[in-house]
Amino acid sequence: MLFAGKIKYASALVPVLIASAMMFTGCSGKNKTSNKKNSTSKGAATVDYDVTKQVTLGDYSNLKLTITGDYSEETYLKNLISSAGYKADDTKTVVENDSIVNVDYVGKKDGTAFEGGSAEDVNIDVANNRDATSGTGYIDGFSSGLVGASVGSSVDSEVTFPSDYQASDLAGATVTFTFKINYIAKPVEESDLDDDYVTEHFKNYGYKTVDDLKAAAKENAESDKKAAVNTAVIDEMEKNSKVTLPDGLLDKRVDAYKKRFKETYVTSGTMKSYLKQFNMTEKQFNEKVRENMEKSLKEELIFEAVAKKENIKFDQKGYDKYLKSMIKQSGVKDANAFYKEYGTSVSDGKAYIKKMYVGNKACQFIADKADVTVNPSTGSAS
Repeated sequence: MLFAGKIKYASALVPVLIASAMMFTGCSGKNKTSNKKNSTSKGAATVDYDVTKQVTLGDYSNLKLTITGDYSEETYLKNLISSAGYKADDTKTVVENDSIVNVDYVGKKDGTAFEGGSAEDVNIDVANNRDATSGTGYIDGFSSGLVGASVGSSVDSEVTFPSDYQASDLAGATVTFTFKINYIAKPVEESDLDDDYVTEHFKNYGYKTVDDLKAAAKENAESDKKAAVNTAVIDEMEKNSKVTLPDGLLDKRVDAYKKRFKETYVTSGTMKSYLKQFNMTEKQFNEKVRENMEKSLKEELIFEAVAKKENIKFDQKGYDKYLKSMIKQSGVKDANAFYKEYGTSVSDGKAYIKKMYVGNKACQFIADKADVTVNPSTGSAS
């Protein structure tokens, strides 16, 4: 209720949904190798073709790639620790302009507490007038009255809501917030950690010891670096290869995707009314789907061609590990639910994900042989 301005739909949201449904997962090509012709499908969108006639591969024997970012274990550990939030800084007793302050607050309009205007154990970034944990901004002036308050005291602050605030009963109203100052906070640092602290603050992530946390930081750093290299491989292969899409494949894939999209997201009303909330017309939607699908298909065929050329085959053991990771990332309950996200049936989806796996192997084959330079000058760990 207290966040800044009106809640508005982001016009970019639909394109993001479109892109996320069609892009490789990390470096996952949707491919299949065979001795003769190949087929590709997303649901029922299937055509036969000979991939060697559709793709002319560029030289990938020793790609020189540059990725940007800090993929050090130390940086990732620091980022993980920061997610634990803040702890009391006993050396600070007065709120300053740049303080992080932990408070309870109650908002009252005409002497009566209003819905959504109260909270406890909130860390406020005073300088930036935002929630220090989530980064979400507050309405103008919300935290300015805290400066100069002492730990343990309560302070009243008058705040006026924007005239276009989404809650009509608060729009333009002046209210009083009463803040109880619990403590001045500071970010948790590695020196503050012990196994008990990790168990308490990282239980939702499954970490119980400091060693667990360090192992996770190392794994995340390696995973993100691998993803960055694989993305660079895709970019280079797109630039260095020539792809002609099989006749009819793009149209079939676009139609299949639009059907699936409508079934998933347009549960009532029309496509036109659904897209209107994103400030997008059906024409714009169709153009974006086609643009992203064409790019996705070209990537798919490139790594299918690599898999065929290098005789890269499907293997059950590796696939089981890959599938487990994909299911975990997607948040679905089991393999069948995951497969249904990628096809008109479980069997269609399963065939499609198997292609993704083989394509992933083909992309990784190239990445493993690449000459990679890491430029740490910009970018950061995620």
